[in-house]
Amino acid sequence: MRIACIPGVVAALLLLACGGGGGGATDGAGAADAAATDETPAGAGEEAADEVAPEPGPADAPPEAAPPPEQCLALKEGRNAKFVANGVERELLLNLPPDVESKGPWPVVFMWHGFVGDYDMTADFAAVFASYVDDAEFPFILVTPRGQSVFPNWDVLEVFADEPNDDIALFDDLLACLDARFGVDADRVFTSGFSAGGILSDLIGVLRGDVIASVLTWSGGYLGNPANDTGFNVTWPKDPPGSGYPQAVIAGGANDQYMGMVHFDQFAANDVPYLNRSGHDVVRCNHGGQHTIPFGFQGRQALEFFKAHPRGTTASPWATSGLPADYPKYCEFKGKE
Repeated sequence: MRIACIPGVVAALLLLACGGGGGGATDGAGAADAAATDETPAGAGEEAADEVAPEPGPADAPPEAAPPPEQCLALKEGRNAKFVANGVERELLLNLPPDVESKGPWPVVFMWHGFVGDYDMTADFAAVFASYVDDAEFPFILVTPRGQSVFPNWDVLEVFADEPNDDIALFDDLLACLDARFGVDADRVFTSGFSAGGILSDLIGVLRGDVIASVLTWSGGYLGNPANDTGFNVTWPKDPPGSGYPQAVIAGGANDQYMGMVHFDQFAANDVPYLNRSGHDVVRCNHGGQHTIPFGFQGRQALEFFKAHPRGTTASPWATSGLPADYPKYCEFKGKE
């Protein structure tokens, strides 16, 4: 994997390249590249007892208890350790706008890193967005969680809509705590990620599409798309994402792959029509730079996409206006069917 802007992390970047059922990713800000560079009324009586229960879907997952108030109050700028979700202690990095305590509610951007083994690369990946949290027009809270040490860092290979998932629980609890602690703009919750983290962002789209506003992935993939073959044993919810959120799908051409088995460029080619058929507008970018976050599409371009696509966007404004002037020529708009 390659992260374009962070020197001296070649080994870590190689680990990132192993990301997510597939590879690592490189960041537009170079943080990801530096980190991974060159990488879901009772009591009816006897008739009800004879009915066949429907197959569980995302909404049928057992409800989770709210995170304890003290855990939410403890959230702070910088490194946060021992955040418990689904019974597991997790770590994360928070980047906050300067006036986070006095203003709000705030947009929230999640950034999920690529596979890095047991290395802590949260700061490298956070760097893709961190310098923009105090943007005058679009200040936001940036959340960069740390994956667990087992391959591929994120709980994306065996996912059952009716069973708890460590990383979906982490997303839910962090969002609840950020709202309790600082106030969250419910129409501006965004998820992004690279490689394995991109796959997790896609999974959040499937399971929490009613919560997120839009999705952006570098070298991600919908493992529930029948056209996508990972080379691994994978179980995902059968239904495609249905809430219609817009998505940016960014991949690096024929060499955007992991071990010759996971081809992220092919995932991107398969996922665009998959999303279009399910009612999602897509910005498709093929940068040709292999498994990385390219310099031409990093934090600034990602935030332009988020700003233009809050929750409830039924038709992208870019369908008529075209893409922003600073978007690379390798990006194109693909409208939903």
